[in-house]
Amino acid sequence: MDDFFRIVSKAVIIFPIVVIIIALILKYNQQPQQIKKQDNFLKPTIIITPTLAKKKINIDFQGPLICQYQEDNLKATIYIKNRNINLELNSKGLIKKYNLTSYLPFIEMILVNNNQDNINNILKTYTSKDLDIEKLLENCQKKDF
Repeated sequence: MDDFFRIVSKAVIIFPIVVIIIALILKYNQQPQQIKKQDNFLKPTIIITPTLAKKKINIDFQGPLICQYQEDNLKATIYIKNRNINLELNSKGLIKKYNLTSYLPFIEMILVNNNQDNINNILKTYTSKDLDIEKLLENCQKKDF
């Protein structure tokens, strides 16, 4: 019985070592697979569209200024004086007045960055149409009201 345990104990030690050596030989004996380069993949096309730079608008918010704009059935008038901004909308005879003074820091930042679309977003909350901000602010006159 002693011979049996001696043979089994040697087999338990030698068998895993033989399996590991065979595995290593098989692993490092393989030829590396070459990756085929395929140029027929779809590649995205980048389209760059030039945009026209908008004219920079400078406004003296100390005023007094009156800016007017009319389009179809809507007449917009902005009154600026002592850093107070008031918007008056006349649509089909109905006159609505809004105080935009709380938006003044935001409007100043927008004008510095020359991004007038954000001013349109502010005014769109009060009107259902997009106003042409450039035309509105170009038509400013220095008048006291």
